[in-house]
Amino acid sequence: MQQKNKLLSSHSLRIALLLVILIISVFRLTNHDTQAHAHPTFSGNMLLVNNREELAVCVKVLSGEDVAVPETLSNDVTSVLKQQLPSHPRWSELGYDQFPIQVDVGCPTTAYLLQPGSAHPLLPGAAKAQIPVPRVEIPSLYRIHLYIVSEEVIKQVFEGADLRNAPQEMICEGHECFEITSALYLTPEEAMNAEILRNRLERILALNLVDVAGE
Repeated sequence: MQQKNKLLSSHSLRIALLLVILIISVFRLTNHDTQAHAHPTFSGNMLLVNNREELAVCVKVLSGEDVAVPETLSNDVTSVLKQQLPSHPRWSELGYDQFPIQVDVGCPTTAYLLQPGSAHPLLPGAAKAQIPVPRVEIPSLYRIHLYIVSEEVIKQVFEGADLRNAPQEMICEGHECFEITSALYLTPEEAMNAEILRNRLERILALNLVDVAGE
């Protein structure tokens, strides 16, 4: 009888240990799943959302491939962000000095303004928009998408206004939506002009604020 009780006790202990291991495993899987599907929220800094840790820019050439080399443009953007813009009086004021700089060739999403039925939301032609600026659950890791396009595209999508930037992604809270990823559209000539490139990056990063007319 004593031997039987020992066996029952040992068996019960094993079952208890297996239950504990099972509970721990389920907890870990649930916790991992929750973290993986947690929606990014506003960060309170100039990166705008909390799934970003770098001031990242992606560069994609959509026109003038024989003129603009993506790797060269990527290096030019890196140079402006690392060597020129930090001297701007508002760079540190806005907190950009806290973030590493990352510039990559290739962007993860299609340029919104180049999609049929799109329209810049701040220009008169916005009423003609058939598709809205994309609303996303997981924002791009790139704060800025730089698209190299033709002069004809610039004239078409910006309707003659002195603009080169537009919303690329938005996230919504309730009935309010906010731009959290910006697109910068430049011609190959503009992108390879250091002064123009710096000026446009200053504008899109809110270092130099201008109105829609560029005044």
